[in-house]
Amino acid sequence: MAVQLPSEKVRDFATRIEGLALNSFGEKAVGKDEMSTKLREKMVLSQFMAGLQPRIKAQMIVENPESFSAAMELGERIETAQSMLTPNVNVLNVKESHSEKVLEAVRASGETVEKTLDLLCRQLDSLNSRLDKIEREKREQPPRFEPATINQRPPVRCFSCQRIGHFARDCRLGQIPYEVRGFNHQQFGYRGRGQNQRGSYRGNFSRGLGY
Repeated sequence: MAVQLPSEKVRDFATRIEGLALNSFGEKAVGKDEMSTKLREKMVLSQFMAGLQPRIKAQMIVENPESFSAAMELGERIETAQSMLTPNVNVLNVKESHSEKVLEAVRASGETVEKTLDLLCRQLDSLNSRLDKIEREKREQPPRFEPATINQRPPVRCFSCQRIGHFARDCRLGQIPYEVRGFNHQQFGYRGRGQNQRGSYRGNFSRGLGY
């Protein structure tokens, strides 16, 4: 793709693009057919816009010229206006005879900048509106309650000590001999079924002996 050189004028670049397009199509391929002429015009305009320097292309996209000739004239005005904003004696030589052209270029540049700012403001307003809509929908949306898991397992219970939180194979009480466990239970005030039975036997024996 052809691009505008740093020191190349807009008109010179446009002429070069036209020459490249003519070589690509050829006079026989183009002919006088109206469809071919329109297609060639669109391709030349597209190549011209794509190859411009970024500082000129940005304002050209905002203006969106419809034809190649209109794009070339607009590019020249933008180029002259930018040269006025960044003076360079080797680029622009202001004379009295060129005063009207300079004023027109400055006016066109000001209008282009104004349109660019207006476009950016509209885009920001649209973005802010979308963000406000999203925030409003979040506030209006009711809270979501997740249902309890159906396959939720009951807590683990030890079959040795009947306590929750571990298995019988990991139970510390199950690793202690039964005689020692019974002694510990008596120390802490626990009485098993066998102890209650032995107490009742002693009571019966005492009543039988007359105590």
